Amino acid sequence: MLVKVAVYGLGPIGMLIARKVLERKSLELVAAFEVDDSKIGRDVGEVIGVNSRIGITVSRESEAAEILRRSGADIVLHATSSHLDKIYPQIVKCIEAGTDLISTSETLANPWYRYPKLASEIDRMARENDVS
Repeated sequence: MLVKVAVYGLGPIGMLIARKVLERKSLELVAAFEVDDSKIGRDVGEVIGVNSRIGITVSRESEAAEILRRSGADIVLHATSSHLDKIYPQIVKCIEAGTDLISTSETLANPWYRYPKLASEIDRMARENDVS
């Protein structure tokens, strides 16, 4: 069974994650999201430096929820920013689309320490949408 993966953020860490996803036979890259206009609309393979087109176009962050639903992504590998107050809207889009999420954000290791209200909201929404 292939796990359908979306990568949210194609900075240095996100590009490494996307390359690793492409190397795994059990994973299928189905979407990628970015805020950098120079990357949006380009093929992911070109952006991450694998020297080949893979048929997935980098989409705008604003399109994430819709594309996640349409693509059938099982999980989002998220690598945009460290601070929950900055990435909260991105996480909400993923939750509302019904996708699980793994993030490189350090503050998500214990979000209640610095962002108790946002952490509680994320926890509530994730439980309501049966995602983690």
